Amino acid sequence: MILRYGIITYHFANNYGAMLQCYALKTAIQNLGHDAIVINYISDKQLDNNSVYRKRQGVKGIIKNLLLIPFNKGRKKRQLSFNNFRKEYLGCTGYRINNESTLKNYIENGEFDAIISGSDQVWNPNVFDFDDAFFFPFYVPARKIGYAVSLGAASESQLRTYKKWIDDFDVITVREPKSALIINQVTSKTITSVSDPVLLLPQSSWKELVPCHKTNKLLCYFVREEGLQGKIQRAKELACKLNLEVEIVNLRITKQNLSEKILFDLSPIEFLTELSNAEYVYTDSFHGTAFSLIYERNFTTVVSDSESGDNRKRDILNMVGLTNRIRNIDASSDVLESIDYKSVNKKMEVIRNRSNALLNDYLTDNTNGETL
Repeated sequence: MILRYGIITYHFANNYGAMLQCYALKTAIQNLGHDAIVINYISDKQLDNNSVYRKRQGVKGIIKNLLLIPFNKGRKKRQLSFNNFRKEYLGCTGYRINNESTLKNYIENGEFDAIISGSDQVWNPNVFDFDDAFFFPFYVPARKIGYAVSLGAASESQLRTYKKWIDDFDVITVREPKSALIINQVTSKTITSVSDPVLLLPQSSWKELVPCHKTNKLLCYFVREEGLQGKIQRAKELACKLNLEVEIVNLRITKQNLSEKILFDLSPIEFLTELSNAEYVYTDSFHGTAFSLIYERNFTTVVSDSESGDNRKRDILNMVGLTNRIRNIDASSDVLESIDYKSVNKKMEVIRNRSNALLNDYLTDNTNGETL
């Protein structure tokens, strides 16, 4: 029997990780023989936060909008490419749902067997455009599933605000083991660790989306502004040692855009193309790390002390035995040994198979309490 599932997540964000994890979860559910719908929930705050022309308040806001004018052509191109991806790959062609009342009515009339919150940092109130809707704070005639939810650096005290609605979930799974410990301080429900949705799909599925053709490039993919100039400099030093060209991808517009050639307008498909074709990846991103693993790239993952509450990158690398790829933000750009992906892929396959099996169990209400 074909079942019908609704997904709510950060699909609206012009962010590669947010977009591709949503695509992966939708595809994984469809691969299991079910129907998956990405609910087009975008609050007014979320819409403005991802707009080319944000409604910034005060003098500083006006100045920031003025400083962004030279980059608006590229930002419009990026916006269009993300919207096209949402339409073509996520099926988001319907109207925008922008408040909890409309969301509740949509779910009540959608004949869903279950509604899913996740993945990504949907339960992290520290995210600027976080929304209570990710907890489904109302009664609906469908099972509630939290799939691979991430707390980021959210604390137990922050989550306790949402205890009533957390307790209302039928299934809760998390992306990072640390998140399970925190949520268990709020609820007595069994919390299971599963993989990020991008790891649910095998490399062959991603290659169907983006074929690989290696280039002589070191790809820098950064999502954090902290220490950006230093990260760029160390990446250049590493590229020099490896005799590779440097290509920098960063969706944020910063002062470095004035002195460096930084790609900020790539579509999700173009981003995957650049990463999959790179000889080496230098990144401070969780999903940059995940796709480096998927495409079997040699890579360095950069972390900083300020991320002590966010273990996403360390957790995934620990699971595949590659914590030696981690370097502190201030560390020198040493050349790391090439990765033996034979053993890594075996571990990735175990993670993928068990996560898909657990996903199927949760979707069909055949749970057994197994954890990764």
